[in-house]
Amino acid sequence: MKEKTKIVVYGAAGRMGGNVVREVIKGGKFELSGAVEASDHSKIGEDMGSLLGIGEAGLMLAGSLSEVKTHPDVLVDFTNPKAAIRALDWCVENKTRFITGTTGFDEEELTGIEDAGNKIAVLRSSNMSIGVNVLFELSGKLAKMLPEADIEILEKHHRNKVDSPSGTALQLGKIIAESRGDEFQKVAVFGRHGKAEKRDSKEIGIHSIRAGEIIGDHSIMFSLPYENLVVSHQALSRNAFTYGVMKAIEFIMSRTVGYYTMSNIFDD
Repeated sequence: MKEKTKIVVYGAAGRMGGNVVREVIKGGKFELSGAVEASDHSKIGEDMGSLLGIGEAGLMLAGSLSEVKTHPDVLVDFTNPKAAIRALDWCVENKTRFITGTTGFDEEELTGIEDAGNKIAVLRSSNMSIGVNVLFELSGKLAKMLPEADIEILEKHHRNKVDSPSGTALQLGKIIAESRGDEFQKVAVFGRHGKAEKRDSKEIGIHSIRAGEIIGDHSIMFSLPYENLVVSHQALSRNAFTYGVMKAIEFIMSRTVGYYTMSNIFDD
């Protein structure tokens, strides 16, 4: 009988990490070999199933990857940039596949993540939703089809989201700029407070809303003479991201080395 893929979740007590743990436990397709949080987390040592309200799972929330006793096939990370890089280093050392949905990495960290793909299989995405990754594909194609359009990106998230703009909005902007042959940092405009000059035709406006319990909304407006084309994605549940993570796990298990994004899943 084929063994189940073993998963360790890093950031297991967070919103997304907890959802992934819940799906792994309840879904039965994969085996949870570890659930890890920051060493000073208040719930360290408690049963993960009980923490998630799904009954005892027999696996305690750990405060370090060194506490994971069963070697995992895949580490799924939803933490913060510094913690994610530590987890990546652990994965390289332990020959474990690495999936991260963490956002807010700087350029040096992003380069390090890509370089790690020379040693292990790595998949990074600013958004694990299947629909959002279709939006990524569409955004570049539409930008090429509509070179004269003014482009504005609007993203909305819950009041507790730390980074702004969202990693998804930034990725959309980068894809659009690249498709037009522009350098993103030179054409991106983040809000317009204090900007007392006419809009440049190459600008990509990026705007953020933080309010309530919004899970994640992203829209792109392509403004043309006499008409607007708006494409958007709305997450109705965090399960949309969890579903994408499960697809990412299936994909990365067919790889032993390389750097990937969610778009590669569509190529299979």
